[in-house]
Amino acid sequence: MRYLVICFLLVSFLSTMIFPFELKIYFSNDVHERLYHLRNNHYVGLLGLPKLLKKVGRKDILVLDGGDFFEDEADEPFFWSIRKDGEKLVKEINYDAMILGNHEYMYGKDWLEGYMRDNDKLIGANIKGLPPYKIFDFNGFRIAIIGLTTPQHIAGTVEYTPDELPQDPIRTLKSVLQRLPPVNYVIVLAHLQVPLDLVIFHEFKRVDLILSGHDHTGPIFMKAGNRYYYEGAPYANPMALLTLDTETRRVKYRLVYPEISDVKRVKETSNRKWQMSVITTTLFVTFILLFTLYDINMIK
Repeated sequence: MRYLVICFLLVSFLSTMIFPFELKIYFSNDVHERLYHLRNNHYVGLLGLPKLLKKVGRKDILVLDGGDFFEDEADEPFFWSIRKDGEKLVKEINYDAMILGNHEYMYGKDWLEGYMRDNDKLIGANIKGLPPYKIFDFNGFRIAIIGLTTPQHIAGTVEYTPDELPQDPIRTLKSVLQRLPPVNYVIVLAHLQVPLDLVIFHEFKRVDLILSGHDHTGPIFMKAGNRYYYEGAPYANPMALLTLDTETRRVKYRLVYPEISDVKRVKETSNRKWQMSVITTTLFVTFILLFTLYDINMIK
């Protein structure tokens, strides 16, 4: 009986222990539908990420996106409903958490509501209708990821009531941290201006890691003790692979360029972009000519 009690206590003790491991975080931001790039005569970019993740597996890995995944100059303003390449890739990558950027608001309320409804990976503490955070448990090491989106540069705000737009991110973060369940690590996944990132970095000591985009100034990597801030490069060129040592809480990072083996898909995506560019330009020029002719006739 004594041995049974000892075994039970030992098992109970071991079940509460957190064994150190390295957590890898793949991070993209401000993709703006630039799904591929040409580097050293090879295609690289997000189109290669699903194959990379399949190769390395998803054990002890988080895949995160910091907003503005959508928006390409080739299909705005006339073809905002043609986002199939980006939407398909989001599902293929199967992000663990994503946030909205300001550009996700520029395609109309109907599209945004559909995207928010269909993508259960989205979080947004300061956005109505989205969960404020997600908590991931890695064998007892609990990580909270809090989402924050900027209220800056949001197009088409006339469609939205004030409470449907992103609220004050700093005030929201204070509130969320006050009611956040016990966790071992806190990540803020943000699409904010750098000055706001730095406010969080310097004033919110409970936040261990900030992963941000929006200002297109990255890559920037900063640390203060064992707290870290990373501003990613735009267009996922390159992506970042951050590694967290859960024992020392140190974070290191390197830049990654996922290689794309499916050249046919790159060419198909490129062709669609060119087609949209031609159609958009044609319609824009036609609109200007018609407007000019109408204006001349009115003067006469």
